[in-house]
Amino acid sequence: MSFIDQLRWSLRHSRRQLFESVLVVIAITLGVGVIVTILSLFISLNKTTEIAEDSEYMRTIEIYNPRNRWSSMDPPLMLIGDEEQQEWSTSLAELYEFNNRLPSNIHAFIENFWPVETPLLDSDEDKRADMYGVAGKFYLVNTIPTYFKFKDVELLTGSWFLEDDVTNKAQVIVLADTLAELLFGRVDVLGEIIPIRSYWGEDTLYYEVIGVFKVEEEDSPYSDHQNRRTGYAPLSASPLQSDDYGFNGDQDSRYNFISVGIERGADLYQAKEIIEGEAALLWDEGFVIESYLGDIDEFKKQMFTFSLVIGSFASVGLVIAVINILNLMLARVLKRTKSVGLSMALGGTKRQVFRQFLLEALSLGILGSFLGVLLSFGINKILTRTLGSGFSLEGAAWEQILFGLGIGIIISLFFGVYPAYLGAKTNPVDALRTD
Repeated sequence: MSFIDQLRWSLRHSRRQLFESVLVVIAITLGVGVIVTILSLFISLNKTTEIAEDSEYMRTIEIYNPRNRWSSMDPPLMLIGDEEQQEWSTSLAELYEFNNRLPSNIHAFIENFWPVETPLLDSDEDKRADMYGVAGKFYLVNTIPTYFKFKDVELLTGSWFLEDDVTNKAQVIVLADTLAELLFGRVDVLGEIIPIRSYWGEDTLYYEVIGVFKVEEEDSPYSDHQNRRTGYAPLSASPLQSDDYGFNGDQDSRYNFISVGIERGADLYQAKEIIEGEAALLWDEGFVIESYLGDIDEFKKQMFTFSLVIGSFASVGLVIAVINILNLMLARVLKRTKSVGLSMALGGTKRQVFRQFLLEALSLGILGSFLGVLLSFGINKILTRTLGSGFSLEGAAWEQILFGLGIGIIISLFFGVYPAYLGAKTNPVDALRTD
């Protein structure tokens, strides 16, 4: 008997015992569906964590004076010194020294972020910006050159400003390509002048455009809008300059908040230890160091516990389903003892009988696996709508399909081998004597 003939024989008997076949397929479908859904959850959590750890948000550590807490991170990673007695701040010279002590893939910088007004933007015509409350404005980031080593930004034309520009308070600016088009209607804007109103009084500051960078689209509508309206200028050329607030732009100005950026691919936990050690050596005490790494660690623990509990229940359910499937298959073999004996009496071998029952189990298992994968897609859609897109497994459908079919085949072999073995051991003489 050929393989095709044996497969047809198996399918024919499955149709004859339709009720038992349907029960077996339903059991496999439920078991595979739940297990593949758990796999989807684990993969989704891992991908979400990897994306979070690779983001600038996670790769940035903040150092600041606890009396002037601008950070939203809570709780602090480390508090050095007595908050009530210490008063921490740093100068640009100290910041550059701190940066030079760090490895080449870690960069210390200051980033001051302001929405600024310019007459080049008509607030009445700036309808899209008005949705975000910044009509007639754009976002000016005052910083230092080490900031660009951390930022993954492509410069289209011109150049970034240098340390000398910060020292000399050069009023120069590097624009986003979208902002250049918004201000001047084109991207080739090197040498153009942008008037910006000062925060104090009626003074106007004039910034020369020295570069244009490319803006990458982001998922967040607000962040994308913000990046499309961004310009970078030297820290000392801030429109928010006041002796009363320490923003006079001089080299001896004191700053009570700095950031440290870690490049992609670096060990974030090791980098954090290096930053802590070098900061303690340079400033000794009086500052707070904060990182989002503690938040991601807590998230990992919670999600692992959650997935482990669900996976445990799913595994118990799968074991129960397999036992029930095994009982159903044994009952199928016992009900067909006489037909098996007749088949063997007419020349069928034990190997053929074994293969026939195993093929029947595999065909039911593959059908149940396929339906289980479809069920897992449905459950995944429900989880995505209920728990958010972070639990979606979009783009990994083949992983679900292959894993589901693999689990189904394994289950089929598990519950199919022993009944097939019993069927192959049937004595044709005894089988034909049964009623």
